[in-house]
Amino acid sequence: YSKLAGLELENLRKQTDSLLRYNQIEHYNMIRKFSKENKNSIASIYALYSRFGNVPVLDFDIDFDVFQEVANSLASNNNENIHVKDLVDRVKSVSEKKQKEIEIEKSLNIGNVFANIELLDKDNNIHKLTDAIGKTTLVYFWSAADKNCWEINLKLKELYKI
Repeated sequence: YSKLAGLELENLRKQTDSLLRYNQIEHYNMIRKFSKENKNSIASIYALYSRFGNVPVLDFDIDFDVFQEVANSLASNNNENIHVKDLVDRVKSVSEKKQKEIEIEKSLNIGNVFANIELLDKDNNIHKLTDAIGKTTLVYFWSAADKNCWEINLKLKELYKI
């Protein structure tokens, strides 16, 4: 196995990967287009759930607009079809979840009332969030399992000294 043969194989791999990625993108665009253009056909459901190898072509969250458009279009004429019902139920569930996320984000806007959290300190004294009214207050939720949080906690520790 020579160095030259290794370079040729590497170039061949790069070309193959490039062609595969191109085909994947074209397939993705074709499935999106087909689903939108045929949103009144049950065949669009088959397209929505198609795969490129072992990977779904469309992602339910990223391509939610297409799933929703097909579900809305098919729901009125095919309400007895189990596949249509399943798609409509999935879209409805995700829509409700997205709406709740929007409501939660809106509730966290500046000026909105925050929940009155009560926490114990290291000496078992209760501290309420309402005790900090009028003071600059940081509410930071973190996870001990997330190493990024450790770094942020070290930075916050320095702020407490100020």
